[in-house]
Amino acid sequence: MDSISFNLRMNTGKSHDKRLIRRPIDDRYKMTCDGDTLDKYYVNMINDTLSEIRKGKTAYLFHLSQIQEVMKFEDINFTYNSSDGCFAVRLNKGDDKNEIS
Repeated sequence: MDSISFNLRMNTGKSHDKRLIRRPIDDRYKMTCDGDTLDKYYVNMINDTLSEIRKGKTAYLFHLSQIQEVMKFEDINFTYNSSDGCFAVRLNKGDDKNEIS
């Protein structure tokens, strides 16, 4: 399981931004919508996760792609809780081992 963490770290580029931002490409964002889109929900979830872990709290995610998205912005530790089916995510303080349990 340690190889998953290693592979995610090796294959995730770092962002220069502080949070996830969607930038318009061509006419893609000129569509109308009466409510929140799933993408807007996803962006808010990732940014909320970043906000919580930066405060020293634990955040919870449900998929490795979400872990990888957060890794673009912060050096994190994460563990998998099989009974709840989620990943507990925290900032890496440098003294903890990065692993999936």
